[in-house]
Amino acid sequence: VIPGGVEEGLTGHENAYRLVWRPDRTGFARIAIQAQVPVYPCFIQNGEEMKFNPLFWLMNKIKLTKLYDYSQRQNIKLVSWFIHNLAAIIWVPLSLLAIPIPVKATIHLGAPIAYDCQQDTLEDYVLRCKTELQALIDKHQPQGLNYTRAIGERFFSRTKKPKN
Repeated sequence: VIPGGVEEGLTGHENAYRLVWRPDRTGFARIAIQAQVPVYPCFIQNGEEMKFNPLFWLMNKIKLTKLYDYSQRQNIKLVSWFIHNLAAIIWVPLSLLAIPIPVKATIHLGAPIAYDCQQDTLEDYVLRCKTELQALIDKHQPQGLNYTRAIGERFFSRTKKPKN
């Protein structure tokens, strides 16, 4: 399972690398259970730093993302739905204006998370997957969003390259 989606895209820079999943986001778990396969958490280190969008940065600075978060936490059915969908419609085309940044990106795969039909409900399994994925993110991106560090890792990394 890979994090992402409109919900996470709309939450602002201060929430980068924090999973924001709607309670009804269970499709991946249902498919894994039906196929009788484990879920593998997957995370791209420096994935958020791979692009910079000046409009999203500005929206974050003038607190529009906090206003969005607040409106969603209020959970007023029609209002929350309308604001979420309006924000998604605006977010998708504006995301195309991102400027690529040359950072070092590393894909991390976590340990498989198997479904235990004796102990797990669907909701328990989803929560376990979310917890394991967040732990993987916290392990490999503990300092959160940081463009300077990510660019530095790309150009000044001390990792040794394998010998041929």
